[in-house]
Amino acid sequence: MRITSAAACAVLLAACGGGEEDDAACQRLDEAWHLDSIPLAAAPAPSRPEPADVSSASKLAVAVYHFNVQYVAGGLKGFPDGTYVPEYDLDEAQVEDRIVQEGLRPVLDLFLAHPSFKADIELQAYMLEIIAQRHPEVLEKMRTLATRGQIDFASFHYSDQLYVAYPRRDLEVSLDLTKAVFDRAGIPLGRSIFTQEGQFAAGQLAIADGRGYEVSILPKNLFRYQFGDAPAQASVLYRDPAVPDHTVILGAQGWSGTDGQGQPLEVRWTFMDDGEIAFSEGELNPYFGLDYVVDPDAIAAHVAELEAMEADGYVHATVAEAVRAMKARGVTPAPLPPVLDGTWQPSNTGNVFRWMGGGGLFRTQESDGDTLAAIWRGRAAAAAAQSAAEGVADERLQAGVMAAWREALLAEVSDSTGWNPFVNEVRYSRERAAAAEAIAQDVLLCGALAVPALASLECAADGTTLADLGAEVLAEARGPEVVVERCTDPEIPALHRIVVRADEVAEVEELFDPSEQATLQRELEVRFAWEGETFTLIEALRDAPVSHTLGDYVFEWIGIPLPEGLLSLGADRWVVQDHATGRVAARVTTSSTARDQVSFLDMTVARSAPAERHFYVLEGVGPVEAAAFARRMNR
Repeated sequence: MRITSAAACAVLLAACGGGEEDDAACQRLDEAWHLDSIPLAAAPAPSRPEPADVSSASKLAVAVYHFNVQYVAGGLKGFPDGTYVPEYDLDEAQVEDRIVQEGLRPVLDLFLAHPSFKADIELQAYMLEIIAQRHPEVLEKMRTLATRGQIDFASFHYSDQLYVAYPRRDLEVSLDLTKAVFDRAGIPLGRSIFTQEGQFAAGQLAIADGRGYEVSILPKNLFRYQFGDAPAQASVLYRDPAVPDHTVILGAQGWSGTDGQGQPLEVRWTFMDDGEIAFSEGELNPYFGLDYVVDPDAIAAHVAELEAMEADGYVHATVAEAVRAMKARGVTPAPLPPVLDGTWQPSNTGNVFRWMGGGGLFRTQESDGDTLAAIWRGRAAAAAAQSAAEGVADERLQAGVMAAWREALLAEVSDSTGWNPFVNEVRYSRERAAAAEAIAQDVLLCGALAVPALASLECAADGTTLADLGAEVLAEARGPEVVVERCTDPEIPALHRIVVRADEVAEVEELFDPSEQATLQRELEVRFAWEGETFTLIEALRDAPVSHTLGDYVFEWIGIPLPEGLLSLGADRWVVQDHATGRVAARVTTSSTARDQVSFLDMTVARSAPAERHFYVLEGVGPVEAAAFARRMNR
């Protein structure tokens, strides 16, 4: 049953009490994070510097240094097995500080020493917040490079969140917070967009264009995974006809050809990777603790390479400058094909599957489905508080809403569910999600605000089987209980809920599974028969459902994030994943042997705790009604 007004009152304690409890909630809001915790720059942030005109150059060189101060979210203490190791005995702040000092600072110094070099440096706004609070000398270097127009500081999210897995609202709040942090720190936002894990969603283009970003970087590996090599070789510039003023460029895809006048033109990428390892000793990353240090020889070698390129006629440019130059020279962007939401190394990760059900090195500690469900509940609480406080002229409540959202966005960090999250990173997201719920509750209590009730959904068994719904559950090693119920909804003629419950099978989790049987007990898969050619979903950051044809893609299989939980199964048939009970990616394939199936697989289910998953099968409705139901369930 969904939450009723009485249940919401009991759960959220909104508009239900008074006195000391409400006063305590208000006091906690006074102590919550506030934008004022970031030192205010002496001068306002300048507007984005106008890109230099480099259209006269026949050879252009570009680079993107991607930084993530949440590289080891939660810190390294206890890495990897809970024991004390001196090299890893660093808390969260100490790891963050090493990333700033051993990773970012050397890159800034390189460019400060060579004014003719240019690049884009991408970082989440949370990293800038830390720099402003704890590293003022680094912040001053950033200001100098930004004012020169030498570095475009790209930032498209506050936290290094898996934004393709969440609704548009989350990213809009994240971008509002990003702009506020950059303004307060006195740093102009860059014109290009690169993101954590190289995420790209076609739905981001309109949002980006509306906020003044000029270029989105679509990683070449994601493009090739979906469409093959030939299109990537033919063109590196693309444009969505619906957003004609925002250009897409294939990241790390070099290009050599002729311009509109038949003159030679070349674009070369000198770097597009994690900035933390660009000049680290042995290319070690922040997981190596005290062994993660800068290598001066690596810097010297790269400087020599860039100077040699200049001697050969290359002009270093920001990505926005290079794209402007190409278009000014008559290089016409091709129409953007129907890119599915994804990440930059899909061949290694099954697109988003590695973050949404796929197992990493420490699979026993991961629990993707339940971690993502906890995050969903946290962001849903923040969204509910925001809606309840809308229009309320109380600065404390509005600041509390932003504090709740900040915790939710930090919880959405990608590192807690992939590549190889260890226990501190998983705890980081779960604790941040719980904090988001707690602050949201305080907003409601302090303001005596009520959350609009959801209509209850009555469900009961009616003899329908999984087979009747074209579904099957594959989890033999875990032996889950499966219940199929028919639900009553005035908008849906035929609605069924599938509930999968698995009991715990171990008292504690070990660092690695002791047997193949134990590993299999972590796997829970729900499959649905589907039409297998044309499919409809709500893509990341879009409002309306869109349809795609599987035959347009060359991948063998792909994980799709389903931020609203909705996917078509055939004519007027739909599945909706209940995000609050556990969520993973939907896996579809072009293989003839499984083309008629869509799979929801979690390889990381905890053995030491029970698990529960809910899916809804809708029949007899179109995309508008299905989307409305999905949003009611996953609001």
